[in-house]
Amino acid sequence: MKKIIKNSLSDDAVNFLTQIKEAAKYIKSKIHETTSEFHPLYGIITGTGIGTDLIKYVNKIIRISYNDIPHCVGVSSRSHNGVLIFGYLDKVPVVILNGRPHFYEGYTMREVTFLIYVIKQLGVKALFVTSAVGGSSIHNLKPRDLTLVTDHINFMGDNPLAGTDLNLGPRFPDMSEVYSKSLINLALEARVSNLLNFELIYAMAFKGPSIETAGEYRLAETLKCGICTLSMIPEATVAHYLGIHVLGLGIVTDVFDSKNLAKFIEDEVIENAKAADHNVTTFLRYMVTNIKKSCLKNKWD
Repeated sequence: MKKIIKNSLSDDAVNFLTQIKEAAKYIKSKIHETTSEFHPLYGIITGTGIGTDLIKYVNKIIRISYNDIPHCVGVSSRSHNGVLIFGYLDKVPVVILNGRPHFYEGYTMREVTFLIYVIKQLGVKALFVTSAVGGSSIHNLKPRDLTLVTDHINFMGDNPLAGTDLNLGPRFPDMSEVYSKSLINLALEARVSNLLNFELIYAMAFKGPSIETAGEYRLAETLKCGICTLSMIPEATVAHYLGIHVLGLGIVTDVFDSKNLAKFIEDEVIENAKAADHNVTTFLRYMVTNIKKSCLKNKWD
């Protein structure tokens, strides 16, 4: 009688894991063409209108287009470049995911989060996920405000961990601390020192691409969610599942009031994101530098 092996991987899982390994192997080979000593500790995802300022401060090792990475999908949203940038931010090795694929572009959740699995293979220990978001007037948020996500509600109609079990983490991950309390506490020190001001907030994610209706915004308000996003949550969920420490940073680019809903103007969203870009850079440089100096780095090694 044939022996039954419990928890054996399905063909779909084996195929996906092979794709992750092939993508990671390709990226490592490109890095090694330049240097054999570079290993990124932290990842940064730059959302709509974010990243141009940050990249100026990176001593770049190599840039790799998403289109060149095996099995990786491209991006089509405005102000999302679809490029991996490897280099040193204030002497700390990082990888910047400059732009992201979105669920609303028609990709599967695994395609949307594919690069999160890949950067885990590269050794990334913490991930900073930024996103342009709508901010609630009830929370007194204004365009260009920064918000730190402490929890989320996934209203996208899908979960990035659904499907065949990959055995890369627990099948039923605990979600009591998706967003690292250690990173949030470190970030709060920036607020105490008056380096930056930001709000702690709950996030709610919708699939898009249509912007939320007044009723959907009312639901978010009722559930005490201060920001709404069309991204961030799938990447944060997968990173947490893989054991990567996550910090979610929402950049308010428009403000919603379900009782008096203003018309959404995409150009204003991008303009507000760009206007907040330098503050985002200041914050991320603070975080990367202070993780290196603090006990968190040793704790995670």
